Amino acid sequence: MFVSVLKTENLKTDDLQVLPLARQHCSFQEQQALLYQSLHMMPLKVLEKVLPWFTSFLNEDEAKYMLSTIQEAGK
Repeated sequence: MFVSVLKTENLKTDDLQVLPLARQHCSFQEQQALLYQSLHMMPLKVLEKVLPWFTSFLNEDEAKYMLSTIQEAGK
């Protein structure tokens, strides 16, 4: 349970502090590179939990594009 609470708190911190800074200070290409690096380093079990949270911040077109990009990278 403790680990679950830590993960939830970490995601809240990312949501409230890190993501707005990335949007403000990084170009779209830099944001893509950061996202790719982050996703690439995550174990699949973590990725399964993070993707629904992450895509909840995207509009429908952005979510489709991101998921199709991930599928292409997995080929």
